[in-house]
Amino acid sequence: MEWVNALMSHFALHPFSLWGLLFGIAFAKSTFLISAVLPPASVMLVAVISVGKATIAPWEAGIAVMIGAWCGTIVNYHLGMMMGHLPWLARIMSRHADTVVRVRRRLQDSSVPILFTSRFIAVLRYIVPLVAGMLHLHPVKVYAVSLISAATWSALYVGGFSLVLPFFS
Repeated sequence: MEWVNALMSHFALHPFSLWGLLFGIAFAKSTFLISAVLPPASVMLVAVISVGKATIAPWEAGIAVMIGAWCGTIVNYHLGMMMGHLPWLARIMSRHADTVVRVRRRLQDSSVPILFTSRFIAVLRYIVPLVAGMLHLHPVKVYAVSLISAATWSALYVGGFSLVLPFFS
């Protein structure tokens, strides 16, 4: 447990590093190429938020998570736009061919609800923005819906955890 005390001391002295860590976790878990190699986002975010609860306020953690998640979605969208120019990415995506076809069909029918709800489902979190980029959906629509979705996800996640955390302390 000494490492937890050292980590808490570090974050108490450098709260911006905790903010950066939360941003990085949310960004990585929203990005196609990084998300596959990391442990579950929920475990990582809960650990970081609980360690840093004395350092930053829940709203600050929520903003860091929201911005990281939104930036990851935007990166996926632009990767999707470049799919035709990056053959190695197309090969990687071929493993998810069935999911891509279903997402493409649904996005063409109703893009806003699909973009919004995909944030809450693990694999769709990064596949839907990729397919949106492949379909060349309007960037303003993707950016706006992704921002609202990331804000909602962050508020529910960090807010819910902040409400439950005192019961376990």
